[in-house]
Amino acid sequence: IVLNGGGRTRLYTDFRPLIADPSACEWAFAGAKEDLEDGRCRWTRVVDSRWANGHDGDGEEEADIGRCEPLPNGDELETGEMRNPATGRVEPYEEVWREEKVERGSRVVVLQLYDAERRARGVFIRVGAWAQGVAASQGTLVYARRWKFEKIGGSSQGEWVLDAAYGDGAKTMPEPRGKTLEDSHMEIPREEGSALVWEIEEEYTWDGEE
Repeated sequence: IVLNGGGRTRLYTDFRPLIADPSACEWAFAGAKEDLEDGRCRWTRVVDSRWANGHDGDGEEEADIGRCEPLPNGDELETGEMRNPATGRVEPYEEVWREEKVERGSRVVVLQLYDAERRARGVFIRVGAWAQGVAASQGTLVYARRWKFEKIGGSSQGEWVLDAAYGDGAKTMPEPRGKTLEDSHMEIPREEGSALVWEIEEEYTWDGEE
């Protein structure tokens, strides 16, 4: 699942746990999306679980560049070039995406973690009933968490349930809390004596416009 923060930051999180074992991860990364003049897009990656496997560790320069086109069934085909983790070379790729409906009036919250001294980076995004974060410490120790708000019966009451987790970073990752979507808030960890602080970059109500 990819959560796009939109807004002015254009930040995103992409977390792909394995279906057979949600505690294992095929890929987890986060960064920002940039629209290029020729109609293509560039997705920079400031956190990437594949760096921990010996691939490129310079997150500011690592990026995918591609173009998105609609398919007849409403899905979106993304084609472009990115680094192949199997070869280490930049090669063509194709991915198909399907958008999930986001209700008008949904809350969007975007947080970032940055600590150059500890080589810690992270992005955490909540969009409506979904919340997801991807972060790294010491440059390569990547961890990710995803939550979904589950309603109880047909009421507006419910709870945030951990949907997938990867790595050992539960104590340093923000967590959504609340009994309804309307009163939900982000609980941001602030450990005494720690310089690692998640900052809210933007928070707004989605009005249904792109």
